[in-house]
Amino acid sequence: MNYQELATTLNRPLSTVRKWRADIAKIRGYDFEQMKVWTGRGRKCRIAYYFSLEQVEKFKELNKLLQSGEGKEQAITQVFGSKEQEEKTLEEKMSTLAKVLQSQLKKNEEMEKQLIALTRKNNDLTDRVEALENKGLKSIFKK
Repeated sequence: MNYQELATTLNRPLSTVRKWRADIAKIRGYDFEQMKVWTGRGRKCRIAYYFSLEQVEKFKELNKLLQSGEGKEQAITQVFGSKEQEEKTLEEKMSTLAKVLQSQLKKNEEMEKQLIALTRKNNDLTDRVEALENKGLKSIFKK
């Protein structure tokens, strides 16, 4: 959906929708899909923005909040979120992942130690079996 279709859907002027997109990009850091549209005889191009259905729903919600008297920045933050909120959640996720990684590394070290111990026991048992087999074969040949 382009600007014109979005403006008619929201029943708002085209310039208002353009300003909202710029404000959302500035406040939230939200990136909308851009496409180059060639004008004239292919010498010049302009940037056209296209909005997904999810983004259109967010614009509708923003429109309702603004019509109910909410401030523009508050409404944008409420609908699209803020950079700070996203950064905080990403930092929390990163710290959680770091903790999980540390615990998995500890488990990995423990498993490696167990593997080394089991390998030693296996080698010892193999040596003992070979010794018993050799001892048994020698006693058979001595008879």
